[in-house]
Amino acid sequence: MNTKQFLRTFIVCLLIAFSVLPAKAAEETHFSLWVGESVTLTSRDIDVPFGWDNVLVTGKLWSYVGDADEYLSMTTGQWPASNDVTLKKFFTGTKRVKCKVSYYFTRVRAGQVDYSDMKTQDQYFYIECNTVDVTLYPENMELTIGESRALQYKFSPSTSQPTATVSFTSSNPKVAEVDFAGNVYAVSTGSATITAKTNFATTATCQVKVSPIHATSIALNHDALTLYAGEKATLTATVMPGNATEKSVSWASSDDKVAKVSQKGEVTAVGTGRAQVTATTKDGSKLTAACNVTVSARAESLTFDVGKKTIDIGETFMLVPVVKPEGASPRLTWKSSDPAVAYVDANGRVEGFKTGTADVTATTTDGSNLTATCRVTIIKYVSSISLSESEISLFAGETIKLTATVNPTDATNRKLAWTSTDEAVATVEDGTVTARGNGSALIVATSTDGSSIEAICHVTVTTPVSSIALSETQIEMRPGDFKVLTATVLPESASDKTLTWTSSAPAVADVQNGIVLAYSNGTALVTAAATDGSGTTATCKVTVSNTVGIDGVQAAPQVAVNGRHITIQGIAAGTVCKIYRSNGTEVYSGTARDGRLTYTAKADGVYIVATGNRSCKVLVGGNK
Repeated sequence: MNTKQFLRTFIVCLLIAFSVLPAKAAEETHFSLWVGESVTLTSRDIDVPFGWDNVLVTGKLWSYVGDADEYLSMTTGQWPASNDVTLKKFFTGTKRVKCKVSYYFTRVRAGQVDYSDMKTQDQYFYIECNTVDVTLYPENMELTIGESRALQYKFSPSTSQPTATVSFTSSNPKVAEVDFAGNVYAVSTGSATITAKTNFATTATCQVKVSPIHATSIALNHDALTLYAGEKATLTATVMPGNATEKSVSWASSDDKVAKVSQKGEVTAVGTGRAQVTATTKDGSKLTAACNVTVSARAESLTFDVGKKTIDIGETFMLVPVVKPEGASPRLTWKSSDPAVAYVDANGRVEGFKTGTADVTATTTDGSNLTATCRVTIIKYVSSISLSESEISLFAGETIKLTATVNPTDATNRKLAWTSTDEAVATVEDGTVTARGNGSALIVATSTDGSSIEAICHVTVTTPVSSIALSETQIEMRPGDFKVLTATVLPESASDKTLTWTSSAPAVADVQNGIVLAYSNGTALVTAAATDGSGTTATCKVTVSNTVGIDGVQAAPQVAVNGRHITIQGIAAGTVCKIYRSNGTEVYSGTARDGRLTYTAKADGVYIVATGNRSCKVLVGGNK
């Protein structure tokens, strides 16, 4: 075989050999990988154009395009139809790998092989990185200044190579800041976009709106002010909450002729009267706070309602200032010359602490510098007085000494004033009471320290009986006779002229209220005694005998009692009959006619019936 035949035979064999290579390569040209992941790239078949029978590939050259070699690695660079490519590190976008194929088109005609010109074809393979998406929650956020909120985020897919990470940025940190963990902080009013960006270059956003913090309350450092014309005072407004966005306020006065106010809260008193100064928030909340301002005239004179005062330890009283002209009402400062004795507070309330004297002074603070002083004496008052006697009875002319016990024993002034409510009845001097005349009077011991404590003794004064004179000092009587003794009691002014009558021998002669009744022979002493305690008495000797007055004897009256009817019988016509009550009161006197006389008693009781010088005793309403 010659050389030409050899070459022809070699080319035919080569064509046959290539024709039996894998007929089809992978068609994929785009691949997405995770870092570290590999893929096999396979060159594509070359289409045989019309008029040609085969493709004779003479070479394949694999190469990187651009900076792909920084991110990809390949196992080989030439000849193989396949090449393993590995993703070394993450990138965004697309990286390319090129396979340059060299080839001929061939055809066989009558045992003759024809060749085309050498051709090349660039085949490109596109490599991308797998990516991780991120979502944010919430997508919109409204905050107030100073408020914060955490963003939540989620990766999709949840696992990746490399591991997904995220970073946060704010489009306007002056409005809203965000930290590495996605915590959003409201800084000032406005809008901002928070962007979350992954290491795969994917992003998600949250729109943040920051609103101002409105005021919820406003208060002034004074609710009321009292000023004098020309004086100034500063009001301060406190707006809450403390983190309110806008804390400034506007100031206004209801009457600039009384008080003006600057926009810094400085109040100036202009003229007397009343005005209201108001602070209003400027943030739109329209909250207000007010201070009532009273502008007074300056004082021209200052006095107290009292110039001196005495009080007890522990006692209090209010000193009332009297200020002129009318309408002037200055603030006063108060001072005690000895606070340990008398303390005065800022309102003029004085309290006694211990015995002594202190001057309490008030001074005006309106610039007039007027003063007023009250001398305060602190004593220990008398708390009680008791007398040795609470009730006494005296005869006119008698005296008695009353002793007073004064408590407490250490009272500052223990002297007493003694008085009588009726000096015609009794007088008193230093506790010694002298009875002057009949009647009742109150002896009063009164403290002189101003406590007005009293003790009282009730005094009754009477005039005693000094003498009793009986109408007869001795009488003679027959049994059955009666005799009326009369008593003259002196003095005429005696308080009690009541007498008691007694007989030393009632069986001989008894006595009832001065009526002596003779019963049997013998002697009896009839006594009249004063009942006022004076012990004054008078006596009459009574002798009873059948022989007395025998020539003029009269028969004893015959008396019958029927109910209250007393009938006297058996007496001579013209005989004078008298009827007495047992107390000696005459109730009837009459002259008998036809030997009979009847009297109707008005009440039950004991009666004495006398005819001439004879008598008898009867009981009306009971047994005779």
